[in-house]
Amino acid sequence: MRTKEEISAHKKSVHVLENIFDNIEMLIANNPNITEYDIQKHIESDFEKYNHSTDKDRPIVAYRENSSVVHYYPQKQWSKKLKKWSLILVDIRARQKNGHNPFADITQMFYYGDFVPKNIEKVFNDVIFIRDKTIEFIEDKLHKNNIPTWAEIQNATSEQVNKLWYKGKMNHYVGHCIWFYSPHGNRKNITPTNNIPLEINLWYTIEPWIYLKNTFWIRSEINFYIDENLKLNVTTKQQKQIHRIKPR
Repeated sequence: MRTKEEISAHKKSVHVLENIFDNIEMLIANNPNITEYDIQKHIESDFEKYNHSTDKDRPIVAYRENSSVVHYYPQKQWSKKLKKWSLILVDIRARQKNGHNPFADITQMFYYGDFVPKNIEKVFNDVIFIRDKTIEFIEDKLHKNNIPTWAEIQNATSEQVNKLWYKGKMNHYVGHCIWFYSPHGNRKNITPTNNIPLEINLWYTIEPWIYLKNTFWIRSEINFYIDENLKLNVTTKQQKQIHRIKPR
């Protein structure tokens, strides 16, 4: 059982990360030649500004085809430069530095161009649909006084993926628990064969993705917890549209 102080600390970190996403949008708009690595360094400087830190893995910032690389961490020597018609995936996680504080872990999508191409917009909208259907599934179970297991959540999400003709295109787990020493917590919680119910007042992610090999990768990652009243509390904003940044 998590304390009210810990829940408050998580929500504060969510707020910080959402501010950082807003900063990224302005940063890209004002710097048409910015690289993936530049944005990563900017995120890390924001961590310092907000008295936050991350784990051993640096923020993920991926342009264009790099968004299809699982866990892509840009390096200065091979970082891509921004150019028109760029899909951008950003995955950041952090927690307050002082004390025993939990992480927040969020992924959002951006697009740098005059408009979002229809093929990218369609996949994004499908990912959002899958994410929201997964939330509905959890809420429906809770309304019936049943706490779902990871296996049930994984199966429900996979069913939606298959209905949309993306079978084999979401080759990972739909989420993970969020711990104190790592945003990925105890990985035993996320296996699709795990029939243990989710814990009360422990944070989790929902992060469905559609992976089109060597082309692009769309993901939406939000955080939630289930409280003592069996209510699902989504603690992050639920991105509904790609953040389009129009070149100047």
